[in-house]
Amino acid sequence: MPYYPFHPESRNTAIALCRFDRDGLVSAGLVPCWIDDAGRPVPLGDDEEGREVVAYIERITRQAGLKTEFRWEGDEVVLRG
Repeated sequence: MPYYPFHPESRNTAIALCRFDRDGLVSAGLVPCWIDDAGRPVPLGDDEEGREVVAYIERITRQAGLKTEFRWEGDEVVLRG
């Protein structure tokens, strides 16, 4: 891993999704991703790898004392909280 010499957990990441209308924010969410050996984020879907990344994000969210809810909608995760 010459391009990504960091702790394995740091490979868990996400692309933020925010949807707006004329009145403001409609929804917020994420697409789970995995950082590949070249340091690039690779989008994941609602599969085993994607669910592992979301489980990691949920765990660190709880450890931070936040009560965000995570709900899958297709290959995206919608946040509520």
